[in-house]
Amino acid sequence: GAAIFSHAEANHVYYLLDDKDPTIDTTVHGARSLTTDVTNCPAGAASLAIHLDRLWLLTAAASGPSLLWYTDPFNLNSIRATNFIQIHGKGVGLIPGQFGAIDNSLTPRLIIFTQTSVSVLDGDPILGGGVQADLRILRVGLGLRSPHAACITPFGAFFLGTDGDLWLIPPGATTVTAVGGPIRNLLG
Repeated sequence: GAAIFSHAEANHVYYLLDDKDPTIDTTVHGARSLTTDVTNCPAGAASLAIHLDRLWLLTAAASGPSLLWYTDPFNLNSIRATNFIQIHGKGVGLIPGQFGAIDNSLTPRLIIFTQTSVSVLDGDPILGGGVQADLRILRVGLGLRSPHAACITPFGAFFLGTDGDLWLIPPGATTVTAVGGPIRNLLG
C-alpha cells in the first residue's frame, strides 16, 4: 500500500509506503520521491489516478501541451520514456471513466480535464502498439475549475466547469451535459 501525492507546482511526485512493509527503512522520515525512485517519473503532477491497475500522472504545462504519463504494466517501478500522451492545454484533473454497474461497456476510459477542454482516453495505449487507444475531445472551451472540483458517482462524473456551472459526463463518456440549471430550478 502507498499514498501517492503531488501538486502542479511541486518539484517531485511523493509517496508514503504502508508502514507494515518490512522493507521500509524506519530511519527515513516523511515522504519519499517517486520522481527520484522511478525512472522517467515527471517532476510534479497536477493530477494522479489509478487506471488499468497503473499509475497515471497529468502534468500541467505553463505553455504548450501537458503530458499524460503512465507507468509500465510490466514494471510498475518504471515509466518508459515513450509512455506519455500529449494533451493540449494546461492539465487540471484525471478521473477513471467507468461508472459502477450501470456502465456495461468493456472499454476502459480515463477522463482528462484541462483548463479549456474535456477529453476521454478510450482503451489502453500499451495494447497493440497504441492502436487500441483513442483520445477524443468531448468539449472545447469548457474545463475543470480545480482538481478538487470533480467526483465520480455510479451515474457518471460530475464536475464544476470553468464557466461556474455543474456538468455531468454520463456512462459511456460520450457527452458533457449541463445539470446546474435543472438542479437550481428543482431546489427553487
